[in-house]
Amino acid sequence: MAAVPRRSAAETGWLLADATIALIAGGARRGSRIGVAAARVVWLLADLTMRPPLVPQRYWPDRRLAELADSGRDQRRCATAMVQQLFGQLVVDAVVTRVDLDAIVARLDLAELARYVVAAIDLPAIIRESTGSMISDAVQENRIQSREADQAVAAWVERVFRSGPGGQGEAGEPDQSTG
Repeated sequence: MAAVPRRSAAETGWLLADATIALIAGGARRGSRIGVAAARVVWLLADLTMRPPLVPQRYWPDRRLAELADSGRDQRRCATAMVQQLFGQLVVDAVVTRVDLDAIVARLDLAELARYVVAAIDLPAIIRESTGSMISDAVQENRIQSREADQAVAAWVERVFRSGPGGQGEAGEPDQSTG
């Protein structure tokens, strides 16, 4: 009989680990094939049980199961909403009472946050647009006031130079301001 070489404890441990992995992998492959075959049989039997071919559809167990599932889903959603409403606020209140907002704000880099906000909203463009519209409004208002002032001066000049003694202008025309 041939002598088996003596192995160290570490080599023996790795040998056992590798052998175990090989057995598990082989079993998993065989098991998965068996599992697929079993699932097909179970699926077929379940389909025949839930939708019997000789029974009218309204009496199928599958239909009743679907109705029960719909009802259960609605009840679960309602219960979830109630639990969230009852406990959600309690949890939020408990957390908020323990939060030290001053410590959080103290850890923030407010200058970096301000730079981020200015970059995100494009503040220079907003300033340009608003300044441009303000200047445009001011120029428009200035034009209106200039026109009104020009009209007032023209009316005054006309009154002064056109009115002479007896309500006659220099050209002998009646004064338009007195009618």
